[in-house]
Amino acid sequence: MIKQFLHVFQKQSRILVARLQLVAGTEQSVDFLQYINCFTLDSICETALGTTVEAQSAQKSDYLAAVKDIMQIIDARLKNLFYRSEWIYRFTRLAARERQLIKTLHGFTERIIKQRMEQLKAQQLNDNNNLDSEQRTQRSCLDTLLLAKTPAGAALQLQHIREELDTIIFGGFDLTAATLKFFMYNMTLHMPHQQLCREEIWRVCGRDKRSSITMAHLAELEYLEMCIKESMRLYPSGPITARRATANCKINDFFIPKNCDVIISPMYMGRCKEFFPDPLLFKPERWERNAEPKIEASTFIPFMTGPRSCLGQRYAMVMMKMVLCHLLRNFYFEPVGERQEKMRLIFVMTLHTKTPYYCKIRATE
Repeated sequence: MIKQFLHVFQKQSRILVARLQLVAGTEQSVDFLQYINCFTLDSICETALGTTVEAQSAQKSDYLAAVKDIMQIIDARLKNLFYRSEWIYRFTRLAARERQLIKTLHGFTERIIKQRMEQLKAQQLNDNNNLDSEQRTQRSCLDTLLLAKTPAGAALQLQHIREELDTIIFGGFDLTAATLKFFMYNMTLHMPHQQLCREEIWRVCGRDKRSSITMAHLAELEYLEMCIKESMRLYPSGPITARRATANCKINDFFIPKNCDVIISPMYMGRCKEFFPDPLLFKPERWERNAEPKIEASTFIPFMTGPRSCLGQRYAMVMMKMVLCHLLRNFYFEPVGERQEKMRLIFVMTLHTKTPYYCKIRATE
């Protein structure tokens, strides 16, 4: 299904390029995350939900602002012992603000669902309800949920569909945007690697900025993918995650009882010298096919691994490579000062920097 989404990634990438051209060469500092957040939100909504929200065209997105605020609230609840008591928390100003934000977030998702329901009804009236096997693969995820039936033959409830979409939208836009931000941060921190990525893109995709980028092009961009992986190793957007043991088990010398919660850190594993020599150095060459020591799949887990791994990891990689192709083919990304300063990291549900990441943009010739 990813191939049918390629034109969406390409279209949204061109919109992002047009937005950045307005500030390129102006010496204006750009908050990269603001721009890339809108790109990923538009891309996930159009591909997975079959509708456009035009976040890149809007001056301000209430949804993006609500997501940022709700993450701060969830983080505060996790870190404050008193807020963990539902009885205490519900009387706080934070709880009142949370209720307002949830109303905004649910309203955004429900509006998309109702829009798409009306569109499907119109298609059915025109005998074009996409039920034949040839067109079945072209349904969006939302279409599949709207047309799905329970074992009793009833349609899924709006609440259940909304919960699934909330997960897809948040995972699809916020985590991917954070990954792209840290990639570009590394590119301004290590400018020679940025130029090597750009030269590979020029060689594989051509220097004509108007030409389209194909799936075959993306498959050839090995060095770009190596830099993405190295960035994800150092800065996974989900630095910690949790799993619950479904049975008693023993890992090395540790006994883990059934129903015990286990915290796993892709960020710690990615910076562990037993798995990655010189773990704090940005070394894309460690991902070369014949590189030694060989990297074991179980030690690099920004998408996790096994049956609970991220279902959208290939989708995310294709989206990221597509937009980075367009960005690096069109622009040079440079630090605001003489050199990029190291940024302090914070964990607010996902990995972020304590202060916004700013860069300068200059158009390529």
